[in-house]
Order: sequence, then structure tokens, then C-alpha cells
Amino acid sequence: MIMYLYRIKSWIKRETSGVSAVEFAMIAPFLLMLLWGSVALSSSYTLARRVTTMASSAADLVARCVDVNNQDLEDIRAAAAKILSPFVTTNTNPTIEFVSISKDTNGNMQVDWSYPGAVSTPAVNPDLIDNGSSVIMARVEYQSPPNSIQQMFATLNIPGIGSIAGAPTVYAETFYAKPRRSLKVNYTPNGEDCPE
Repeated sequence: MIMYLYRIKSWIKRETSGVSAVEFAMIAPFLLMLLWGSVALSSSYTLARRVTTMASSAADLVARCVDVNNQDLEDIRAAAAKILSPFVTTNTNPTIEFVSISKDTNGNMQVDWSYPGAVSTPAVNPDLIDNGSSVIMARVEYQSPPNSIQQMFATLNIPGIGSIAGAPTVYAETFYAKPRRSLKVNYTPNGEDCPE
């Protein structure tokens, strides 16, 4: 009996035909997690850059105008939202706000207009605006639905990780642009269109 066990032991030592398959089976889950993680990370980075581009483009388009109205700002919002494709889904929309902030000759800052809705004076670096001029602020916020990696961790119900991983990611960016063709961009809800 003991001799038989020694033969099996020596046979197991010599037989290596399935070792690589076993090693691959042990390493494959980690490789897949690394692959999924890198895809999720690059997707998140791309989305963050697109939100930044969206804020800068929206502020720049408003800063090119002398006068804007509701339709102009809605058109700019719609055009800026196209930057997020293919990330934007039907149930999530980016929030885009425009605020014109001016500084009088005494250095007092005030909100000239905001769209859509009233806002209090945002915290703006006073050195950003020259006396007697203004800036256009575009604030973008996009709440991204959880990606597949976050959903996977959320379903694992690991204490502390599951609740964080299942939460949507919020991307926010604020961009400032100085008006190009005037000291201020005038806003009238139903006024003249911004020239092309």
C-alpha cells in the first residue's frame, strides 16, 4: 500500500500537463478585474474631460454674443450636451447653468443675469474680473449612472464598499470666459438672437 502511494506521488511530480491550465484559472479572475478596472477608469477619465470641454465650450459660445435670449441659451445647452455622447443616456441629462457676473468701477461684484433661474453671487476670484467688465460663468454638472464595475461591486454587498460602488458618479466643472465683443453680454428673455 505504501509503495503504491509512493508511485502515485512520483507520478504526480512528473505529470505537469495541466499545470498551466490551473495557473491560468487561478490568475484569470484577477486579469479580468484588471481589464474591467482599466476600462472603467479610462471611461471615467474621458467623461471628466468631456464635462470640462462642455463647460468651456458653453461659456465660450455665450461670451461670443453681445445679446442672448432664452432660445440662444437653450441652443447652446443642447449643442454642449452633444459633447457628452455616447455617455448621455435618455434618463440622465447634464445640468448647465449660465451666470453673468460683473464688477463695477468700485470693485463690487454682482450677478447681472443667470439662466435658468436665479442664483446668489457665486464665489469668484476678484482678480478674475477687471473693474468695469464682466465674465460669463458656465457651470456643468453630470450625474453618471453606475458603470458595470460599480454595479458588480454593489451586488457583492461588501460592507463599506457596496454602498460606495453603487452610487452614481457626479462630474462637475465651472468655466469662466470674458465677453469678446462687448464688456457685458446682455440677456433679454425674448430679445434678439445672437448673430452667427
